[in-house]
Amino acid sequence: MAEDPGTLQRTNETNTISLDGRRLVTADLYAVAARPDVTRVKIFGLKEAVAPLTMLASLRELDLTDPSTLDGLDELTQLESLTLYAFPRIASLEPIGALTNLTRLLLSTPPGYDASRKCYEVES
Repeated sequence: MAEDPGTLQRTNETNTISLDGRRLVTADLYAVAARPDVTRVKIFGLKEAVAPLTMLASLRELDLTDPSTLDGLDELTQLESLTLYAFPRIASLEPIGALTNLTRLLLSTPPGYDASRKCYEVES
């Protein structure tokens, strides 16, 4: 018997934590890492290294919108999905190379006033 799609979506939503990185301190990331049920973390405006999330073995998806840093990202080798949206302050995508379990990578920029997408140049 197939699961009710509504039940499945609610289950997935409860395993997601969204954070405002502009107010985030390292202790907040350690608090998230203490939750064994979290599979997805979404952070807007990340200013801290994400290394504390290495303790979150269940973490599979990370969404970063407008991050200031990718410090510690290379330590999250359990990640299967990474989304970077609007990342003009990022100079290098090198940390992504260490994510050996990554099966989905989405790099995107917000549309401009004319609906075109900006291009960010980064070292690789």
